Order: sequence, then structure tokens, then C-alpha cells
Amino acid sequence: MKCEHHPGAPAVGDCQNCVIPICGICATHIGESVLCERCESVASTNEYVEQRSNESNKSQMGDLVHDGEHSAANTAPQVSVSKTKSTAKRNIQLAVTLLSGIFIVFQISISARSGGTSSQEEIAAEERTRDQIQACMLIFWEIATQLNEGQQVDRSLRCEETDLPLLVVSEGDDLRVSHPRPEALGLTGIYVLRSNPVPILLD
Repeated sequence: MKCEHHPGAPAVGDCQNCVIPICGICATHIGESVLCERCESVASTNEYVEQRSNESNKSQMGDLVHDGEHSAANTAPQVSVSKTKSTAKRNIQLAVTLLSGIFIVFQISISARSGGTSSQEEIAAEERTRDQIQACMLIFWEIATQLNEGQQVDRSLRCEETDLPLLVVSEGDDLRVSHPRPEALGLTGIYVLRSNPVPILLD
């Protein structure tokens, strides 16, 4: 059997890839494999491309890991802030619901003590007052959040049942923010302190 490329030379074997007979000059031994020059060139090119591709993938994976760590580091505080805001909102909703329940029980007990039943107008007035208290407590929770975060109190905030601004008074090292006319809601006081940023409602 003669070499495919050199007809005067005897073949030493067949190319493992394209199966043509090749002589000793054309043969390239890779491990136990014998390849012709063309197939060896293709194999070398494929190996080079695969190696570079693996290196590129490793580099990209490293960048992705780095970017992921960087992104996680940057977004962690935001997640924390978002979670804090969500918790604060849930606490506000729970507090308003609780206060509404207390107010309703309070009104029912007054009605029961008086021995009479409430008229439709009285019930509507009680519901309106309850809604006003809820809205006002949301304002005071917003102020409590500002105090808790060390911010200046937004003096434009006010409860809807009065046009008067909230009372902001310094008490030594403390700060007290109070409703200017709590009696408009049938209460004796609504306030919050910087030292205890939880709104207080007094019947």
C-alpha cells in the first residue's frame, strides 16, 4: 500500500480520522493515534479553540461571580431597607387596626352604659371619627418614622380634622409632637416622642 500524498513511498498506516494511507513523512503520531497532516492541523485547531473557549468561560464565570458578589453587596442594604419599610408598614397597619378596635369597643361600652341605641346619624358620626383617627394615626406613624431615623419633622403634616399645624415642642433633650386639638376626635391627646417613637393615643 502506497502513501496517498507520496505514491512512491510505502504507507505506514491509515489516518485515524480520514482513513487514507500515509507514509512516515505524512504521519503524525498523537498518543496511539496516527493522523495525516491535514487532520492533525484540524485537530490542533480544534484543541486550540476548545482551550481558548474554556479559558474564556472560566474568565466569564469569574467575572459573573465577582459581579454577583458586588451586586449582592450593593443590593443587600436595599433589601434590608425594603424589609424595614415593609415591617414598618405592617406595624402601622396593625397599630391602626388595633386602635380602631379599641375605639369601637370604647364607643360600644359608652352606648351600653347610656342604655340607649345609636341612631344612624350617631353611627355615621362614630364611623367618620374612627376614620379620622385612623388617618391621623398614620400621620403620627410617619412622624414617628422621621424621629426614629433622626430626620427633621415635616411640619407640613397635619391631621385632616383641623387646619392647625401639629405642635412640635422641645422637652430638654427630647422632642414631642402633639395633635393641636385632640378633642375634635373625642380624645384627650395624641402625641409621639423622639425618645419613644411610638404614637400615643389618650382617651
